[in-house]
Parts: sequence; C-alpha cells; structure tokens
Amino acid sequence: MHSSIRRILAGSWMVCCMLHGGTSVADESVPPHLTLRIPSTLLSETRVVNVHVPPGYDGKAEVLYPVLYMLDGGEKEDFPHLAATLDALIEQDEIPAMLLVGIENTERRRDLTGPTDVASDREIAPVVGGSANFRGFIEHELMPRIRMFYRVGDETAIIGESLAGL
Repeated sequence: MHSSIRRILAGSWMVCCMLHGGTSVADESVPPHLTLRIPSTLLSETRVVNVHVPPGYDGKAEVLYPVLYMLDGGEKEDFPHLAATLDALIEQDEIPAMLLVGIENTERRRDLTGPTDVASDREIAPVVGGSANFRGFIEHELMPRIRMFYRVGDETAIIGESLAGL
C-alpha cells in the first residue's frame, strides 16, 4: 500500500477516535467549503455534497491532493467537525493535505444497505437495498466530477461510522 494512503487511513482512524470524544455538530461552526448539488442518474435524485479544501490549497499549482470521501457528510451531520479536525491534523503535519468531500444523506438506510428478504429488516427500515447504486454514484458520478474541478490525484479514501462503515 502506498505510504500516503497509509497516512490517510491512519489519519482517518485518528479522526474517528477524535469524533467520538469531540464536540457535537451543534457546537461547531461550519468551516469554509463549497456546497455542490450533483444530479445523479444512478440514484434518480440530486445529491448535496460539501467540499472543503485544505489550508493552503492552490487550484493552479502542480500539486495533486488526496481526497477523503465522507459518508454522513452534511452540514448538520459529521462534516463540520471532521473538516475542522482534518485542518488541525494537517497544520500539525500529522496527515498530508487533502480535500474532504462530504456526501449528505437523503435516505441513509437505503443508501447504506444491501438487499434483504428478511421481514424484520423491513420493519426497521422500509426502504433498503440501495448500496450498490450509492457506491456507483460515488465511483461513477461524484469522483469524476471532483477530479474535473479540483487538483486531485488517484489517492482516495472513504470514511464512515456505524452503518456508514458498511
């Protein structure tokens, strides 16, 4: 595994640990970012995506940045505190500078679960089984859009907790 991917994954693990002991989303302001609305053919809906660039990002420089894609990445979800945590870790030279792309939820259980015929699953979540389409959206619609507009390389990682960890 490439060394900067290992650093991203190690940094992601540190971020996960910090999230469970950190402040709540309501206590934090939302760091500077751009909110995109991306129409998805695969999901048959428009998805809200928040993009936070690292301190010192230069869209005209030759540098290619890694990208951390984040599930539960809405402004009222985990995006604000993860963006702030990444900035702090980057400033401390603990992880490489990277973009954070937060994917806001619409139908969380649909997007994060596979198909099921188990009746009790349907009681918990009436709409399930859309994970293949959601992964397709990330790979085939979102990632190409991010590569088109930002100075990013091929190094990517994805972060999620609980159901989003699936």
